[in-house]
Amino acid sequence: MTLRQKNLPADHPHIGVTYVIWGNLRLQQGDYEGAKRDLQTAVSILESASAVSQLELVEALTHLGELYMALDELDEAHPYLHHALTLGEQLMPATHPDLAAPLISLGQWHDARGKPEEAQELYGRAYTLLKDKVAPTQIDWQRLRPYPNHTLRQQRI
Repeated sequence: MTLRQKNLPADHPHIGVTYVIWGNLRLQQGDYEGAKRDLQTAVSILESASAVSQLELVEALTHLGELYMALDELDEAHPYLHHALTLGEQLMPATHPDLAAPLISLGQWHDARGKPEEAQELYGRAYTLLKDKVAPTQIDWQRLRPYPNHTLRQQRI
């Protein structure tokens, strides 16, 4: 990252994308404080960046919401997850498979809040986006949920 930091301004979208990548890696490794720092930096950079970077902002917001879910800070998670889905729906066609990530994450939030009907609707939308894009054996709904304290309900067709 230091090479990019030396050659690009601190608010350049590529720096923001790099923070998204680092934040996601730290989240997957369980380094929640490092992930929070990196993802908040990414969101800050990408919110002020050009429209080209808005898709990366959707990813950063989704990961930041997932981080708060992992920390069981559901009230903190919701604004990020909701904003990620709203922005994603503004930027992408309704049939775009990249909408599945914020749909699933917001579904997980509703599941964690004990709102299975709302969660099921979001999971169903995500399933519809993914079912024709990947082989059925590649959609592992249980693996998509990184939060073992909550139960993911599979969409059945």
